[in-house]
Amino acid sequence: MIDLSSKSFWHKNFHWPLESIKISNLKENRHFITSRVKFYGVGSIPSSVIVKHYKDNHKQSSSSLYKKHKQENLFYQYLQQTSFYPSPRLYYAELDDAKRESILIIEDLHPRFKVFKANHEFNSIETNALIKSINLLTSHKLSRNIINKELYFLKRPIYTNITPVDTLISLKKAYEYGKLSFNDFNAVASNVIPLLSKIIKLLKSFPLTIALDKFSPTYFAMATNHSDSILINYRHLRIGNILDNVVAVFNKSTFNDDYVQYIFRYLNIINFKNKNRLSDIDLVKINTLAHKLSALIECEEFDKIELDSLSSLINYSYIVKSIFSY
Repeated sequence: MIDLSSKSFWHKNFHWPLESIKISNLKENRHFITSRVKFYGVGSIPSSVIVKHYKDNHKQSSSSLYKKHKQENLFYQYLQQTSFYPSPRLYYAELDDAKRESILIIEDLHPRFKVFKANHEFNSIETNALIKSINLLTSHKLSRNIINKELYFLKRPIYTNITPVDTLISLKKAYEYGKLSFNDFNAVASNVIPLLSKIIKLLKSFPLTIALDKFSPTYFAMATNHSDSILINYRHLRIGNILDNVVAVFNKSTFNDDYVQYIFRYLNIINFKNKNRLSDIDLVKINTLAHKLSALIECEEFDKIELDSLSSLINYSYIVKSIFSY
């Protein structure tokens, strides 16, 4: 798309009087490179920027990989038009659907912010900042008009794909690939499918928000004074609800307190309004089952499904059945 080492590119697009450029790769795989571009020059220029470049070089990767990077690209562009959530400044964005290529040039937050490592364990101060950041993300009021016209590129709510037909097809595939026994297949199908209408009705009753679909410490950066954190990876977002964040974020070993403590702590901080007859913890369990069903339905490589994930799905199918039977 562009030649980052060419001073003419930077001058043409930003009018920066550069004398020299230094490029260092921060993260790289066969399709994706994150680079820091340092500038040396005069006048009002940033000392460095971050470049996030995805390109399907071999046309063999799943189209969903490009869709995630396209989603991030478009969400950065959306953020620059709003003020509801702090984000790195966007300098440049380009997409090429034909080549399945995305490029973003954004503000380099270093050294004001530090990016977490994958194995980072959050302490209580960092968790407070993280909850504050997620709360800002989900407090953005989503109307149908915003979803249809401005946020059309985000993944749809989970309840849109956990239909009886899709669920049964995915369970059959898991069974055919030897990941589910016949008894487990029958158990999940008989426990879940009759309840889907109730589950979907319940999930539809929650106000829609921007929610995390997956979580890793690397998706966030923390201010050096630990007062704020900021989401820097927008590839794993969907239209969802507040409980989606509980499921995606806090059921992780990266937090040093009990999962249930985080559930109530988070729901209390965000002032969650539970208007259902079920308890908060039961609502989280139902939402968790919905996430697990959605992950199964969205799975593209059934031979690589983790058995722990399916075992958890089986357990939650029994749990949710008992909740609705109570």
